[in-house]
Parts: sequence; C-alpha cells; structure tokens
Amino acid sequence: MATGGVSDVLSDFNVQELSEEQMAKAVEIAHRAHKRVMAHAEGPDGIKAAARAGVDSIEHGTMMDEEGATLIEQRGTWLVPTLETFQRGATDVFPGQSPIEAEKSKAILKFQAVAFQRALKHHLKIAFGVDDDPDYLDREFVALVKGGMTPVEALQAATVRGAELLGLSDQIGSLEAGKFADIVAIDGDPLADIKNMEKVAFVMKGGEVIK
Repeated sequence: MATGGVSDVLSDFNVQELSEEQMAKAVEIAHRAHKRVMAHAEGPDGIKAAARAGVDSIEHGTMMDEEGATLIEQRGTWLVPTLETFQRGATDVFPGQSPIEAEKSKAILKFQAVAFQRALKHHLKIAFGVDDDPDYLDREFVALVKGGMTPVEALQAATVRGAELLGLSDQIGSLEAGKFADIVAIDGDPLADIKNMEKVAFVMKGGEVIK
C-alpha cells in the first residue's frame, strides 16, 4: 500500500503510507524469492516512491503526474489502471459503501482521465486488471478503449501483456503450441466494437470447455 485508498473511511489517497525505504526492502526480499511486487498507489508521491523502490507494477496510478509518468517510463514499471472500478464507484453506490467512500470515489475520478492519457503518451507498459468482481470484467475493456486505447491494445493488455507482467509468457497469453489452451470465444468482433467482449460464447480452461 504505497498510498491510502478509496474504499475505506480512514485513509487519504493523496498520502504516501509506506516510506520508499520500506517498499524498497520489501521489493528486495520478494525479488530474492523470485516473486513480483505490485503497489496500490493513487496519489503522485506514493506512485513515484513505489516506482523508485523498484516495484514491478503500479495498481491504479489514478493521480499520476508528468514526473511520475516519466519515471515509470524510464524504469519500465508496469501500470494496471483499473479504470472501470473507479468510474462505477463514482456513479453507483457499492453495497455497504459509506458517504465518505462515495465522496472519495467522486473526488479521485477527476484525475483519472488525464493520468491515463499521460500513460498512453509515455507508452507505459499497461496490463489489464479490474480490482473487482470478475462479473464486471468486460466493462474494463470498454473503459480502456474510451480512455484512448485501441481495441487491439485493450485485448493485448489482457492477454500477451498480462502474461508478460506475470512472467508467464511461456505458458499463457497467446494461442501457441505448448501453451495452456485457455480460450474465451466471443460472439462478435471486438475489434469492430469492444462491447462485444460481453458476448461470451464459451470459456475453455486447459483445453476443456467449462462454461
């Protein structure tokens, strides 16, 4: 937790919570164990501290400023923007959401679009993530495209790019001999209309159709 968050009544998403030294030590230990490190980071100070500490990915990055985008680009840090969760949180009341959380959702959303445009301008490495119930997964594709990605870039963020972030490109992320036969079939062309991603025809896991 590089910064405070939105889905609570106590923390401040502008405030850096862990020091850069603490995060760097956590990264050192994790990397020694061949593990990857992600950092929840909303405010600009926490985003930049996490990137300097060597995390592998920034989750959210909702208030990323120009300096932060430049730093992330230079260090090759990944960004997992989770756009749709914040957009829905600012317009719909989540079950159990307090008035304070609702106000925080609306306040932080004002920064999201500009920050994502910075990410695209700096050609940051972007992977797909939802930070929510997977029932809403298809909506993140729509949010990424509305934010400025092309449909193919959004699909790659969820497949080849996601696999690369996880260090699993030799097993998943593309349809190739020797990799897991994990396939989602869509009824329609998502390159023509990314909303077609909601029209799932079947889900295959390990070569077996499970849904």
